[in-house]
Amino acid sequence: MVSSIWKGGIADDQRLYQWQSSWMSYNSERAKVCYHNRPPGHHLTCPKGSAMTFKHNTSLTYDRLREVLIYYPNSGEFIRKITTGRHDRWKAGTIAAHKPKDDYPSVSIDGISYLAHRLAWFYMTGKWPKEEIDHRDLDRANNRWSNLREATHAENCRNVLKRKNNKSGFKGVNWCKQVKKWVAKIRVNNKRIFLGAFSNKEEAAAAYECASKKYYGEFSRTS
Repeated sequence: MVSSIWKGGIADDQRLYQWQSSWMSYNSERAKVCYHNRPPGHHLTCPKGSAMTFKHNTSLTYDRLREVLIYYPNSGEFIRKITTGRHDRWKAGTIAAHKPKDDYPSVSIDGISYLAHRLAWFYMTGKWPKEEIDHRDLDRANNRWSNLREATHAENCRNVLKRKNNKSGFKGVNWCKQVKKWVAKIRVNNKRIFLGAFSNKEEAAAAYECASKKYYGEFSRTS
């Protein structure tokens, strides 16, 4: 379907060819990290030639988790089963998750802070997530089981809103001064794919939506 949309562009235009060549050369460098999904207070590592990854504490055992907390999948809440902490700080029967403004809720267990969505996955499956957990509705505080899904870092970065500085109103679409057209692009496996240049932004948005569903699958978000 993407190839048919190409017909609406101007791929044979020399100006577009020159601009696309320089643009692709620029993007051949290492891809920028998606900071939107960076967990607070977690260490970042960046091996040469690879994207940044996150280190999470996984010292908590499944039995200990079940001993101190109850997780309610329908509400996403964690409730403390027993009183723990220095000077009995964490009282039994209280909500366990701390919810900082505009950030991921966390739960303190035996002096260690864990992200609540990772604890929910561990509680329900008995295994820590292999990589990351994606919130389907983008609400970091919504840890209902139905809203969580395991994801790679790349998949997690796909389920995001359009950037705040987006001027087209459509994700993956921007105005190109060189060719005076609306250009659609999509990032796949740390490489950006040029989808075409179009006379109106709606056509460019349609190209992006088509490619997003093709390459991103269930993690596709076009708005």
